[in-house]
Amino acid sequence: ANRSVFSLGETEWKALLDSDWFPFVSLPKQILKNLVGRAKRAGDIDLLVPEVVKVVRERMPNMLEHWASVPEFASHLDLVKHAAARFLKRDFISAVAIIFPRIEGILRSIFAILSPTDRPSQNRLAATLLHSGGTELHPYSWLLPERFYEYLKESYFADFEPGLPAKLSRHSIGHGVADQREFNEKHAAIGFLILDQISFLIRRSNSTP
Repeated sequence: ANRSVFSLGETEWKALLDSDWFPFVSLPKQILKNLVGRAKRAGDIDLLVPEVVKVVRERMPNMLEHWASVPEFASHLDLVKHAAARFLKRDFISAVAIIFPRIEGILRSIFAILSPTDRPSQNRLAATLLHSGGTELHPYSWLLPERFYEYLKESYFADFEPGLPAKLSRHSIGHGVADQREFNEKHAAIGFLILDQISFLIRRSNSTP
């Protein structure tokens, strides 16, 4: 993993989250380094979109193969594959519209296994991956479990104010108020990177020492 991510301060982390970015484990080290650098310099992180999209396109076959081996993804895999096909065809509107709700569906599947009698609130869904690994997932793990929990809460599950412009999130999509311009290649790529991060967190938390 790229150790530069551990040098980020709270201001830089906020800049990442506000821009819907995260140092996803699936990104190459050079892109992670550039991501961190732009966050530290208050630069435009979205300039990395073409590179990130290229990486996701190239790695999509391996991602799909990996996700097919994760039991918690099984009931969602057909829709994920369809979203991937639309992404590869550059139909980003369809890819985003499918993949963002499906991320919550996968989190709910994980939550149902771990806490079958509890109510799956937004915070509990976001915390599912953090707590599923117990002490195995150290805060300084290359998977950044606590920061990813924060990312899910602040970016993926971001709320919106009625009557005001709404950033793209699970809630704004579900309520039909997300800006249609944000159904773009950036958020489509980020959706698949979120899925991949989840898949590795599941694998790590389910593994035995």
